[in-house]
Amino acid sequence: MGFNITSSFSNSITYSGNIASGKLGYLQTREVYDRYTVTQQYIKLGSVIDTKYVYPRKYLWTENRIGY
Repeated sequence: MGFNITSSFSNSITYSGNIASGKLGYLQTREVYDRYTVTQQYIKLGSVIDTKYVYPRKYLWTENRIGY
């Protein structure tokens, strides 16, 4: 797959936007991930005994916007 799901990191963001006069605003954030499907098969004597699916996610970025 090309990524390690056990590694971790931290980051900080700076975001600016316009808020209409007299209104209260707040920062909305949403993390964006790529999701992969990994198939795990248990094979014994050439026959598939069991199949399981794992769905690892890879962090891409954080989206930000001003909400009301």
